[in-house]
Amino acid sequence: MKGLIVILMGLCLWAPFAQAQGINDEFMRLQMALESKPNDLGLLKELAILYSQGLQWERAANTYDKILTLNPKDPFALSERCVCYTEALLKDKAVESCEAFAKLNQNSVLAVDNLGLMYFRFRDYAKALQAFSQAAQIDPSSALVRVHKAQVAMAYQEWEYALEILNNINGLNTSPSEKVLIAHAKAVIYDKLKRYDLAYDFMSEAYDLSQNPLFLTKLGKAFVKRYQLGAYIVVTSLLLWFCWYMGIRLNRFLKNED
Repeated sequence: MKGLIVILMGLCLWAPFAQAQGINDEFMRLQMALESKPNDLGLLKELAILYSQGLQWERAANTYDKILTLNPKDPFALSERCVCYTEALLKDKAVESCEAFAKLNQNSVLAVDNLGLMYFRFRDYAKALQAFSQAAQIDPSSALVRVHKAQVAMAYQEWEYALEILNNINGLNTSPSEKVLIAHAKAVIYDKLKRYDLAYDFMSEAYDLSQNPLFLTKLGKAFVKRYQLGAYIVVTSLLLWFCWYMGIRLNRFLKNED
């Protein structure tokens, strides 16, 4: 049993190192290839994606800038540059790149929705809602856009309205990832409304669908609230402390009697 534990610990320690080493090897390969082909769009896209995977958002965005210098209307580069500058929290560049992408693709749900997500990230909720509403007009059947509109309502703490938006998604085609977003959003809303039973149910659904360990932590908190275990834990802790304190007092009293 101890041997198995040691093996598992070794794997847990080795896996991140191996992944980092693999990414580093891929960087080396791409950099060597770009030395002979510095303007190869395919290689540049691979490099930008690798930067994104390593959460090096600004380097990824700069790489997409180079791609767009070579091909100014590349839709993938325009979209990803918008996302990268947003993730890097470089507001001015994010606004410029996302608006440029949306302007070139006014009938694209992805472009307009990305614009809304950028504004939402920087807490400009009015402009985010405007962009999401425009995206909803382009594609009224988009469940993801409705989720994003609900998130704006949640930011304004309009819990009932946000819940109404999410409930109206029923009947639309939703992807597995969208179902996770919907379940998680409903869990948060019901928690705010102090409907802890429903908050627990939807957080459980979000975890079951995604197996995301972050949701497991939230599920534990929802479980405590649903069954009011917080109060029981506090009361039990106080009782245990009181018993311990009285035990010490009794022990001292008996010693003095001796």
